Amino acid sequence: MMKKIKKLIESNDEFIILPHKSPDGDAIGSSVALKKALENNGKKGYIVLDDDIPLNLQFLAVDKYSFKAFNQLKHESKVVITIDSSDVTRFNGRRDLLENRTVLNIDHHITNTKYGDVNYVKEASSVGELIYELLIEMDYSIDKAVANAIYVAISTDTGSFKYSNTTKNTFRIASELREKLDFELINRELYQKVLLENVLLKNKILGTLKVYKEKIGLVFLTNEMLSALALKEVDTDGIVEEVRNISGIQVAIFIKHENEDQYKVSFRSKLDFDVAALALEFNGGGHPKAAGCTMNGPLDRVIDLLVSKID
Repeated sequence: MMKKIKKLIESNDEFIILPHKSPDGDAIGSSVALKKALENNGKKGYIVLDDDIPLNLQFLAVDKYSFKAFNQLKHESKVVITIDSSDVTRFNGRRDLLENRTVLNIDHHITNTKYGDVNYVKEASSVGELIYELLIEMDYSIDKAVANAIYVAISTDTGSFKYSNTTKNTFRIASELREKLDFELINRELYQKVLLENVLLKNKILGTLKVYKEKIGLVFLTNEMLSALALKEVDTDGIVEEVRNISGIQVAIFIKHENEDQYKVSFRSKLDFDVAALALEFNGGGHPKAAGCTMNGPLDRVIDLLVSKID
């Protein structure tokens, strides 16, 4: 597998990089690390993403194109590298960029549909780990900017090394990165940069908390709630984890209104409950302890259906 990837990268000079929609730290960090590493070695990477970059990730200086802006370039890159995306629905309209191009699919989700021409899909703490291993295999040097981005990817997807997906390999990579990265900058920007309005939003969401079957903690966010708060930016990262952290809760669910009767659902679990299997029942996916899906409402029906699936 690695030989195929090396050959693909060595034989091309320009690459489209596609992180998933509503990108998290792993998607952004891995994309930035790959782009910068390619450019350090005389190649070119184009991150194509319509979403805004979350405030706490903006310090990574993400140079990106919207789908529309990239199309206007009429670029003829022959290779697309997808990042942290278990299936092609995670790209929305950007999915068109996969057509008539070689697709290198880099992901760590066990539910990945292997949609690429080349699939670097491997269970790991994060795609950040896989990018690190790829760069080492390619004999690409890792400077401060690349190290910062990889560390962000790993740190965010492991919950600052708290989640069970953290392995000895995760710690080894973090240790090797430590002497190269700006540790103070990362901690300040990534974990100590929270807007007051997002604290108010979190309080509002947690105010919807209900416990079902003595082990399911569920919260939600509707567009009506957002309108009432008149927020300029919305950051809901970490909310579902706060629900999971409640004593006695085994499965945490966060339901976020997307549009009309469509809801994005995030799952987290403790102990042995497999939320990836639950998400798969609704055409979603993820990891055994962290997964998600999209469901159609109304909200009451979504809640009832989810709760009924958990014994």
